[in-house]
Amino acid sequence: MGTASFSRSARIRRWWRWRSAAAESDSLCLTSLRRGKDDWSELLASLAQLYVQGAAVDWAGVDRPYPRRRVALPTYPFEHRRFWLEPRPHGLAMSGEPSGHPLLGRRLPTAMPLFETTLRPDTLACLQDHRIHGAVLVPGPAFLELAQAAMQHADGPALRTVRDFRILEPLVLPQEGRVVQIQLGTADGDAGSFLVHSRAATDEKGWRLHAQGRLEPTTPQAAVAGGSTLALSATQDALGPASACDDYYARLLAMGIGLGPGFRSLARAHRGVGEALAWIELPAMAAQDPVGWAHPALLDGALQSIGPAVPESARADSAYLLTAVDRLDLLTPLPAGLWSHARVLDALQSDPAQWQAEVTLRSAEGRVVGVIQGVQLQRASRDALSRAAGGGGCSEFFHRLDWQIAPLKPPAAMSLVGPAEFAPALEPRFSDLAVSHGLSVYETLLPELDRLSADFVGTALHELGFDAALGRRFDAADEARRLGVADRHSRLFGRLLQMLVEDRVLRREDGQFVVAGALPLVDAVSRCEAAMIRFAPIDGELHTLRRCGPELARVLRGAQDPLQLLFPGGSLEEARKLYVESPYAQTYNRALGEALKAAIARLPEGSPLRVLEIGAGTGGTTTYVLPLLPAQRTTYTFTDLSPLFLERAAEQFAAFPFVRHALLDIERDPVEQGFEAAGFDIVIAANVLHATADLRRTLAHARRLMALARCCCCSRAWPPSAGWISPSA
Repeated sequence: MGTASFSRSARIRRWWRWRSAAAESDSLCLTSLRRGKDDWSELLASLAQLYVQGAAVDWAGVDRPYPRRRVALPTYPFEHRRFWLEPRPHGLAMSGEPSGHPLLGRRLPTAMPLFETTLRPDTLACLQDHRIHGAVLVPGPAFLELAQAAMQHADGPALRTVRDFRILEPLVLPQEGRVVQIQLGTADGDAGSFLVHSRAATDEKGWRLHAQGRLEPTTPQAAVAGGSTLALSATQDALGPASACDDYYARLLAMGIGLGPGFRSLARAHRGVGEALAWIELPAMAAQDPVGWAHPALLDGALQSIGPAVPESARADSAYLLTAVDRLDLLTPLPAGLWSHARVLDALQSDPAQWQAEVTLRSAEGRVVGVIQGVQLQRASRDALSRAAGGGGCSEFFHRLDWQIAPLKPPAAMSLVGPAEFAPALEPRFSDLAVSHGLSVYETLLPELDRLSADFVGTALHELGFDAALGRRFDAADEARRLGVADRHSRLFGRLLQMLVEDRVLRREDGQFVVAGALPLVDAVSRCEAAMIRFAPIDGELHTLRRCGPELARVLRGAQDPLQLLFPGGSLEEARKLYVESPYAQTYNRALGEALKAAIARLPEGSPLRVLEIGAGTGGTTTYVLPLLPAQRTTYTFTDLSPLFLERAAEQFAAFPFVRHALLDIERDPVEQGFEAAGFDIVIAANVLHATADLRRTLAHARRLMALARCCCCSRAWPPSAGWISPSA
């Protein structure tokens, strides 16, 4: 177009001639600047006219220097909706890296990972459905989603457990929202901790701490440690038919806790005293929400399942709200539908100030996918809830530092009586127990078990094709391969050979075995049946040997499952004769009970007692121990290698609500399996430690579980019979 200088009147005359000429043709005359008009408005209006007339406008180039947000506009004139841009809240930091998470906002350019966002009731659609007396209250699981998403963004995706989560003050969201910061780590190097603060959108100084906790790396096995192992069908049968949860939500509403469709996750629940099994479904309106760990509505549903398990409160004007979680693990992203098995500890309390509970999350097929332990629910009156919703404080049910004089409750381990002190008094008591339960029968029964065991070993080796020629030399490993012994039973095969050495059928020379005598070949079955008649009714050991002995060859080849022999059809009824009713079991288990009573005799009133049983198996020892413990302050952890035993134990000891169940392999470090180091006052190991490959290492693992060296670790072995064999070795 070129440049030229004109007087003001000349420019005006030229402009009008140009516009008149354009009006008489198809040309379009537009302005970029006009007197009395805003420059940008005039320029953009002209650009819009060009676009309407078909001009090609580089909109990306127009917007490139400025932050823009695309919105969807209506395509017809009857969709009456507002599209005003909301003003940016005062003080929101625009610098930093966007996290891509709807709740997390931006990562600020700070030394320690720090994220900032503005949370409003509509940040997630479901948030508006979590209200107390009409005010939107951020649910506890939303804090956990914030923390997990922040840690994933800062340190990459990984399986992380939540530890020591505490809600210190409720976070109420006004319509304009609140500025929220999530801080990871502390100045002293605690990289796993997290803090959640907030302030009003118009106040840059009034920061308040709402929640804190820790995130620690974990393993898949540790993530499900401590979860309920009882079969879903067994739990459903025990609790009775399921019912809808409308009455539960109606009761909450009467208290002023309004959970709308976005947080009504409980579909139905099987209910019992102190226990509930609820089916949880992610509300449809939340199905598309992008979350990084667990949707708050789904995880809140898992915690809601504790509600139907809580006995009816004596106070009609009180509710219980989440204030703390000691541990929360999720093995996988939670499915849209899952089971939540909630158990309330000390469920027989009357209207306590606080309930404690634990929750196991399971898929529709019954697989454990999450564990929540140490859940604390604090009682809150209707008035306290109303004050919390109004931002007027809530000291009645959230934590704060408030030093008060309280009676000292020392750890139970410090008050236990040591074995050196109670053993002298226990010795004469053991003699009385041995007499009263007929322990002397083993003076004749044990030699008979030895002979029968040797007979069954000889029969099994003959079936396998063992060459019993006198003087033949062989190596144990080579012989096992020749006879077709399965690799997993090599230890058992070695034990059988050692039994023959003790019976002088074999001898050891230069690291090999030499056949030195005749291999027993008798009718072991008939001999065993005769012994069963002779020793009846003390025949638990003989019944087990009669069932297992003839199958020994098939067990060694791997053709027969030894556990099916020991526990046919998964039943533990026959095992009770051996582990609960036999004279040996009664004598030693009752002696262990006497030792336990003596150990806890000086336990201070109210001092919590933590007991763990290693390799609890059929629960023979557990049966004698549980009635002796103070139920209101004991946590008893029943462990074993087999999920079968854990399921049966959950059914057998359902009357003891303080019993938990967990898988534990004591030959491996228990801490790596999710158990807390020094986390138990008493560790019981009955007839189990001696059966491990490395006794020294096993004892070190057991010791690591005990709180103090003076703790009582009770152990026993089966009658010292050389030939008493186990097909599951």
